[in-house]
Amino acid sequence: MSELTLKRLEYFSTVADEGNVTRAARRLHISQPALSLQLKMLEEAIGRPLMTRTPRGIMLTSAGSALRSEAEILLHQAQLLRSKVDTAGERGRGTLTVGASPVACERFLPFVLGRFRRRFPGIDVRVLEGDAATLADQLDAKTIDLALTRQRHEIVGGKNDSDLETTVLLEEKLILAVPQNNRLAARQRVHLADLADERLIMYGRRRGARYFDALVTACRDKGGFDPTDIVEADSIGAQIALIAAGYGIGFVTDLSALRTGEDVAFIDCHDLNIESPTVMISRRTVSTASAFGEVALGASSDFTDAFGPQLIGDL
Repeated sequence: MSELTLKRLEYFSTVADEGNVTRAARRLHISQPALSLQLKMLEEAIGRPLMTRTPRGIMLTSAGSALRSEAEILLHQAQLLRSKVDTAGERGRGTLTVGASPVACERFLPFVLGRFRRRFPGIDVRVLEGDAATLADQLDAKTIDLALTRQRHEIVGGKNDSDLETTVLLEEKLILAVPQNNRLAARQRVHLADLADERLIMYGRRRGARYFDALVTACRDKGGFDPTDIVEADSIGAQIALIAAGYGIGFVTDLSALRTGEDVAFIDCHDLNIESPTVMISRRTVSTASAFGEVALGASSDFTDAFGPQLIGDL
């Protein structure tokens, strides 16, 4: 008994579109007798005539018209299925180059990569560490497939690149870091005005102008003072090291707090409401980057649950 197959439905749909067996055979790159045989076998599988020949070409019977509508749906679904399987296969192998900020490289990226490796063992991952300016250049040059950073505006601001997609992975707050021997270390909460006489250790403006300017503006507008004693650090690690050494105080993110030991205390600043999200900026057309994004989104909430108590304690 003849079988109802997708290939025969495709042949039938093509003949219905062309209205002529000869033209359909040419479009399908098969001989006309072979196509006619497949149509006959399809009619046997259905159990009734599907088309009739007329001087003007092929005409569908009522059964043929009904089959054509359903066949188009089935063929479309089959194509979607093939595309999904092909995409899954592409995402399951290949290479992925991740650019990440120093802070993201400390804990979050390794946390995500552990899960990513288990889910996609066939993808080779390379990690490049860099600041916002470096990551922006690498994205432009396509030497990295995605970037993990909190400096979204420094990277994508002003760019007209429809291939770039931004996804927020973590929402971090800024907290005050002070040396343990600082007068503020025993406080549970401070106000910006309490910092007027302190030296501020700031993450360098050329590395993150948006947050640098926002902090200076907050000190001026909410704290009532214009910070003039500022030391700019070239990296988060250098900033925290200077604070731990007693050289000054500064604002760091929750994630940055994971770097420190017992030499630094963390305090909530009541009237500072600047948030610093960790974002992923990736290329939509890179299948391995899309696979990483799915894993990273799922891992972000688990990361917060796992490290949240270590990040801000009882703040």
